[in-house]
Amino acid sequence: MTAPIQLIDSHCHVHFGRDPEALKQRLELAKALGVAQMLCISIDETDRDEVIQLARDQPAVLAAAAIHPTHDPGKIQSVDELLDYCSDDALIAVGETGLDYFHIKGDVDWQKQRFINHIEAAIELGKPLVIHTRESMDDTLDILESRQAHQCRGIMHCFTGNLEQARRALDFGFKISFTGIITYNSAKELQEVVRQLPLDCMLVETDSPYLAPVPYRGKANQPAYVVHVAEKLAQIKKVSFQDVARATTASFYELFPQTAL
Repeated sequence: MTAPIQLIDSHCHVHFGRDPEALKQRLELAKALGVAQMLCISIDETDRDEVIQLARDQPAVLAAAAIHPTHDPGKIQSVDELLDYCSDDALIAVGETGLDYFHIKGDVDWQKQRFINHIEAAIELGKPLVIHTRESMDDTLDILESRQAHQCRGIMHCFTGNLEQARRALDFGFKISFTGIITYNSAKELQEVVRQLPLDCMLVETDSPYLAPVPYRGKANQPAYVVHVAEKLAQIKKVSFQDVARATTASFYELFPQTAL
């Protein structure tokens, strides 16, 4: 018997809004459209426990936690603090963490040190990283490389960099995850990156409720819409939707084998 085609949304915030009925509807629609699992990301202390509990209550939901680069500006959590923060068995990854020079201006030394501490915690915990980087790709890659992040690997979330940067990330074992941005007419350069990269290094995500793909651009995003990201990726790569679903699911499970269905 052939296994059904399934997708994994490698990055979402499905819990945002704290509306139980809306959450139920989002999860049901995702399941109906073949989204078998989704990695739900906690951004700081305000939602960490909520995400952990959601992962325990909902088989389709996986969980990750860290302190988002734009949250608690100037505060540097120690490695020991992050080890405790990210150690719960329900958390399969440390993230999202990284650097953000778009929202945070001026001094970035504290961002870099906090990012380094997240990397060290992830390596010690043996959990992959989920990387947020905005207007900071080269610094992000330099830190990942210098701090030997190949030891834990991870996901380059919402990738918008160039081909050289993508290949650098691949060199130390990271997966490249694409959002609905690739469906936008203005994203020609990013679409070319998709065209050039091997399919077996890619993941698809929504980053919901943000970055809704065409035809929902401008509206609230949700995990079900990862189908449109996969369809666009298939179009760009000139392969079937089934090929994209199989490849991106296999890539996710290669990084997180304990989550395979």
